[in-house]
Amino acid sequence: MLKKNLEKQKFNKILRLIRKDAQKGLECFYEEYGRMIYLTAKNTGCSDEKANVVVNTVLIKIWRKAKELSEISNPKAWICTVTKNCARDELSEVWQLELKEEICATDDDFHKVIDKNGFEYLISPLKEIERELFILKFMGGYTFQDIANSFGKPLPTITTIYYRALEKIKNFLQNE
Repeated sequence: MLKKNLEKQKFNKILRLIRKDAQKGLECFYEEYGRMIYLTAKNTGCSDEKANVVVNTVLIKIWRKAKELSEISNPKAWICTVTKNCARDELSEVWQLELKEEICATDDDFHKVIDKNGFEYLISPLKEIERELFILKFMGGYTFQDIANSFGKPLPTITTIYYRALEKIKNFLQNE
């Protein structure tokens, strides 16, 4: 509970900074939550490029609503929800693109090497709730009790999901 209150205070402090000086406040917000937003967008199914667009969209939404966002009780869970909604919007957007020879796919495996070593690669075989749990646990620094409270599930259920997901990751890596 103490960690949740500290997180809420930090979030509100950043919002006050955004209201006072938007550029410094948004830079601070990005430093604090940018990686979590990016990983949540990737978890929702966005490519690297679209995940970066989602990060920008979330920052714009925070900037526009900074005056109204003072009563958020669980900031990280709220940011995850906003990010998922923005990511789903980005994924459902229909792009009108003229097909030209210059935009044909090339065999560039560089991104695969980066993804393979990344956190999102490790959690890729997991179900959505398991990926969310890992993001909150490792990127957000939440305890199992905090995660159980935000999911509205009992603590033993969350720990069971966590350890079963660890087994899935272990099996996934052994089969690679």
